Parts: sequence; structure tokens; C-alpha cells
Amino acid sequence: MDSTADTYGTDITLANYADALPAVSDPIERAFACDNLLAQVPAVQRDIAEIRAEALYAATLRPGWDGNRVAEHFGISPTAVSKAVAERRGDDRTLMRTALTTLLETDATALATREVAAAITARDVTAMARRLIAAVRHLRSDRLTPAQRAQVARAAERAAALLDAAEGVHG
Repeated sequence: MDSTADTYGTDITLANYADALPAVSDPIERAFACDNLLAQVPAVQRDIAEIRAEALYAATLRPGWDGNRVAEHFGISPTAVSKAVAERRGDDRTLMRTALTTLLETDATALATREVAAAITARDVTAMARRLIAAVRHLRSDRLTPAQRAQVARAAERAAALLDAAEGVHG
């Protein structure tokens, strides 16, 4: 199959299949091109599902948009929203908790120790994000290794994205 993959259907993509597939006159070539595209569908479905799950999570960060409202709005079960939210929120909390802990342990922020410590144990991911952004504003970067600076920067970038999503314009 790999040897013919270079011959048949190489210019047909998921973006142009509706016009391109019927235009392939040879039925063998057309069938092979269909097979090539069908093989791509599961990966595309996974990518789209991941993007959708991230969007559902981001929607729950907006004021007034809890999991039930998001589920109702999109016609899906609250369980589906809860699953999408739990996994992503856990990842975000771990990312920010690690960065905040690094800042606390290295004394790399001028933000009050109690504020940083409180953010580390916060359950609300937006509260963690706000504290992390505040801590980075008072960063003493000379106290961090390059790897720690990169870790804190990644977490701060994610925190900013979460706060942007939480303050979205489509209330």
C-alpha cells in the first residue's frame, strides 16, 4: 500500500476532497484516494475532540457559565463537560502549582509569601492564575535557573490564556 500511496491521490486532502475525489476518473485511483483520506479521519477526529474539550473547559471559566450551563447550551451531558473540565483543570493546576512552588522555594518573587503560598493550595484555577501573574510581575529572575525561568514563563503564558478565556466577550 505504501508504494501506491505516492502514486494515487497525493493532491487530495481533507480540505478539498468534495471536489477532488469525484474528479478522479480512474475508479482504482479514486478508491485508493478515498482509503487514504479515511485513514486520516481518526486523527482529525481526535484533534477536533481535544480542541472542543479545551473550549468547553474555557467556557466554564467565564462568569455564569458553570458546567450545567455549558452542557445545556451545547446539548451535551453535564458528565461530558465535567470530564473535559476535570482533566484540563487538573493539568492547569499542576502547571501553575509547580511554577508557584518554584517561585516560593527560590524566593524569586517580591510578592508576599503568604499570597504565593495561598495560591499554591487554591482550588480555583483562575485565582491561581491571577496570583501567578502577580508573582511574575514581581519576578526576581536572577534567582532562577534557565530551566526554572522557562517553566515559570510557560505557566504564566497559560495563566494569561486562562484569564483571557475567563474574561471573554461572549458572556
